[in-house]
Amino acid sequence: MARPWLDGGGPVLLAVGAQAGLVGGAWWQGAAPRALWWLQLALGSALAFALFAWDKARAVGGRRRVRAAALLALAWLGGAAGSLAAMVVFRHKLRSPAFRFGVPIALALQLALGFWLTR
Repeated sequence: MARPWLDGGGPVLLAVGAQAGLVGGAWWQGAAPRALWWLQLALGSALAFALFAWDKARAVGGRRRVRAAALLALAWLGGAAGSLAAMVVFRHKLRSPAFRFGVPIALALQLALGFWLTR
């Protein structure tokens, strides 16, 4: 049974929704903005790592996969550290220039913004 929402961008939407809900809940409880930024990066990285692992498993199994644009979007939305770790651990998307250069640039920008917020 085909589930098109699960292929492509569906998992990214679910991940970003969960991430937004958790960060929003922390904000509602009165967390400081700098703590929210690091929480956002930690959750985004965990979700990105899991989604890369899932995509790799689907690639090995010859099944429909998550779109590359969706994986990149998740990396740029706060999951760059997890994306980069998953790329190395699973040896996934290493040949693609968009991932090889885009994810480290996203990570550098996210860390720079985080350190700027905590100065």
